[in-house]
Parts: sequence; C-alpha cells; structure tokens
Amino acid sequence: MRDRKHILIATLAGMLLLTAASAWGQIVHGQPAAAGTRVIYDHWTLKVPGASNDLSQFMIPLSGFVPLAENLEARFFISEVANSVTEANADYSLSGLTDARLQISQALANDRLLVSLGLNLPTGKKGLDTLKESRVAEYLSYNFLTLPIRRLGEGLGINLLLGAAGSSGDTRYGATVTYQMAGAYEAYQNKGDYNPGDLLNLTASVDISRAKLRYVGDATVSTFTTDKLDDRKVFRQSALFDLHVGAMYDGPSMDVAGDARYLIRGRNTTYDTTAAETIRDQLKIYGNELFLSGSLFWSHSAIWHAGPTLEWRYIGINEYDFGASQTVGLGAEYGRTLGASIQASVGLKYYTGSADDGRYDLSGYQMTLGLSSTF
Repeated sequence: MRDRKHILIATLAGMLLLTAASAWGQIVHGQPAAAGTRVIYDHWTLKVPGASNDLSQFMIPLSGFVPLAENLEARFFISEVANSVTEANADYSLSGLTDARLQISQALANDRLLVSLGLNLPTGKKGLDTLKESRVAEYLSYNFLTLPIRRLGEGLGINLLLGAAGSSGDTRYGATVTYQMAGAYEAYQNKGDYNPGDLLNLTASVDISRAKLRYVGDATVSTFTTDKLDDRKVFRQSALFDLHVGAMYDGPSMDVAGDARYLIRGRNTTYDTTAAETIRDQLKIYGNELFLSGSLFWSHSAIWHAGPTLEWRYIGINEYDFGASQTVGLGAEYGRTLGASIQASVGLKYYTGSADDGRYDLSGYQMTLGLSSTF
C-alpha cells in the first residue's frame, strides 16, 4: 500500500470480506420466545523478533427469538464491544455498539418454502478516528486471528432470502438465494462515504439422518458488486466458493460432532483512487482457507453437558507476499439447565499458531459465559 488512504480502504475492504454474512432463518413449530447472551473475551498475542503486540476484545451480545404468528417469527441481535491494542510504545482502543440486526421469516407451503426479510440498522460506531481507532480496525482485519466481531457499525442494510426444501426418505435437501444490499456510511472521519458492494448468495444443502447419526453438507457461491468511496470505485471482492460437510452422533449420554469447511477465494480488484477509477491491481488479499473442528460432549438427562473441543485452521498464501497461517484451538465447555427454562454455559479455549510462514508467532485464549431463557 503506497499511502495511508489506500491502507484504510484495504483494511475496511478486508473487514467487509471477512464478515460478509448471509441471512438465516428456520421455522420451528411451537418454539417459545427466547433471549440470551454469550459474553466472550478474546486475547491474542502477536510476536515478531524484537516486538510483541496484544489485541483484546470483550463482547456482550443480546439476541432473541419471538414467534409472531403461525409460521412467522422474528430474530434480533445487537452487541456492545470493547477492543484494545497494546504495542511497544502506544495503546489504542475502539469501543461501542454494533449495528442492530432484525430478521423476520415466514414459512409457506407446509414448510417447504421460506421467505425472510432482514434489516441492518446503523446503530453501531462509525466515523473512526484515523490516528488511533483505525489502528485497532487494522488488527481486527487480520483474518488469521479468530474473533467473533470484526467491525462495529456500517450503513442501513436490507437482505431478502428465498428458500425451498424437500425430503425423500431419510434425506432432506434445500436451496436458498439471498440478496443483501448495503448502504453508504462514513467509515473513517473525513474520509468520505464508503458504500460496500451488494452481495448475492446461492446455497444448496443436504441433511441425512440415520438412527443416531446425521450427516450434513452445503455449498455456497457468493458474488459481489463494486465498493465505492464517494461514488468512486475503490474495491471489488472476488467471488467466494464455500464448501462444508459435517457429521454428528447423538447418543444417550454422549454427543460427537465433526465439521470441515473449505473456502476458495479469487482475485480482488483494487482501483486507484487518485485516478479515474483505473485498476491498480487484481490480486488475492486472502488465501484459500481450510477449517476442521470436532467436539465430544458427555451429558446427563438434558441437565448438563461437558466435554472438549478441538479446531484447526489453515489459510494459504495470498498475492501480497503474505505467507501461510495456521492456528490450533483446544478447549472445553460445560453447560447446565437451571430450573425449567434457563440454560447456562461456560467455556475456555487456548490457541497457538503462526502467520506469514512463521514470521508471526501467535498465541491466544477465549473465555465464554452464556445465559439464555425461554418464555
């Protein structure tokens, strides 16, 4: 990156790329209203020869589900987030609310069709200070770090999901199409209005249940329109191809699950903001990614569950001379039902790994505390 403006644009584009989300929705007959939180604290240490930097994130989310009518439901999400970065001679912070998200879903044709409308309400922190808060945003864009929240606020957004499902014997299958429109907003102070490109997702899925075993698989193709800054082209994210398979065993006193996901990324287009929207380069910002995870939980009469979790994440080299990265996460979780309608859980996970072909030595941990209730 040749100047600070290009750095800010690339950082913002990276966060948008990493957090591109599709709408979701599922109608469950007779499901009661519910609300909950899952407080998460993440801490990462990045070491290079002669330096050690730290990133911390503390997140307090609130999410809920409300049945509105027969086969009609609403879900919501909002969170308070505090981020901090400590470097050798300086401390930086970025804190505030995220955007509020609302999703309303309607099942039709005996649950064979689903229509869902979502809103991203711009309640989150925007207009970041380019001297201090942008430094934290840069750390949040590092895709080799596992974090629940990458950015706080953006513009007004709307998404529409259409889905269809069917079944044959012990096999269920479905397909969805999602279109997400993102509005313009001031990402950084006095740096203009950033308008992320729209997103189109096409997903096909299959679910096979046999006795106590269940197998799932899905494939998603995502395409994007061009991001603009003050109505000038600045970035276009490449198409993404996301493959996922999983298997679960549900026993009388033990549950075992495993997942594998492979994300294929193409070349992104970056435009020169100092010229008449000419292409500056077409390169991969992030490499392809492989993620494997597994868990084993012992349980007792739906009163409590406990057990270990394991994950491995590998990200290939990109085309900006940044090498491969990998992390291993080992953790444990304990959950318990309190009374008739309250569930609580606590978890701890430790991470170790490296980035840029070993130039960065990575270590971190995550602590979680969950609480939910039905009404």
